[in-house]
Parts: sequence; structure tokens; C-alpha cells
Amino acid sequence: MTNPDSAPNLNWHILYTYPRYERKVHNHLLRNNFNSFLPVHTIVKQWSDRKKKTEVPLFPNYIFVQTTTNKCFRVLDFHGISHFIAFNGNPVVVGDEVIQTIKKMMGTSNLSVEERLIVGDKVLIQGGIFDGLTGIVYRKNGRSRFCVQISAINQIISVDIDTSDVSMIKLVKQ
Repeated sequence: MTNPDSAPNLNWHILYTYPRYERKVHNHLLRNNFNSFLPVHTIVKQWSDRKKKTEVPLFPNYIFVQTTTNKCFRVLDFHGISHFIAFNGNPVVVGDEVIQTIKKMMGTSNLSVEERLIVGDKVLIQGGIFDGLTGIVYRKNGRSRFCVQISAINQIISVDIDTSDVSMIKLVKQ
């Protein structure tokens, strides 16, 4: 009989992967007997001639792995993994209840990830008639729409943009 106090303490940790490597890393972890969780959701992609439903990671570049703290760094040897999300040099631990909540939410049809945009954030519009323009979040209107100041036309103008068409531009500190 195994002593429960001596059983390894498995915790969920967050891995940061190379761009578009989430599925490869997830499958590699599973093949190597690690419990891995890659939350995905279905989106509709629009091409000029058709629409197609595609399954994409819910959190691009992030996957969850359940392991002991001692085995965390063995995981980093896998190709496609950049690093663990860490705080003060220690991999962040995610509670089982958070993983269970994400799994429950994945079963709903209206799931979407909202970026934490705040007034003043610089954004890129990806979709619609303003595709490719950059602007600044000017005002938030409710839960799913933003008013964005479009600076590319050298005018102070605002337009409602659906959050699915907006991504934050990450500024590089110099």
C-alpha cells in the first residue's frame, strides 16, 4: 500500500509554446505520459470565396501540463516549448478548479476570449472594412464592443469594432 503523503504532488502548470506549436507539443506530452490540456474552440474563417469552421487554441501559445515540480524542467527539453510561465523563478501553479471551469466553459457555443484592452491601448483591426488599420482604444461600450480611435486617416474618428476583429499591439520597450 502506498503512503498518500509520499505520492508525487501533481500540479497544473502553464507552458508557453512557439507560435502554432500548441497541438504538436500537446500530442508530444501525451505520448510521453504527461497529462496535458489544450483548450480549443471553433471559429469561422472567411476567405474570399468561402467560410470554414476551424478549431483553434483558446489561448494561443499556451497549454497546460500536469506534473511535479521536479519534472517541470524535463518538459522543457521537448521541441516547441519556449518556457514555463513563472513568478519569482518558480513555475506558476494553476488549481484543478480553474482547469475544470475551462473544460465546462468549452462546452458552450458562445465561448470567446476577451483581451484585456483598456482605454489608450494601441490596437490592430483584423477584419471588416477597417482591416489592417491601427488605432487606439478610445472608449469601451459594454462587454463585446469597443470604440476605437482610427489614427491612420489623420482624423479623430471613432467606430464600433467587434472584439474579435481587434488585437492589441504589443509595444517593444527600447
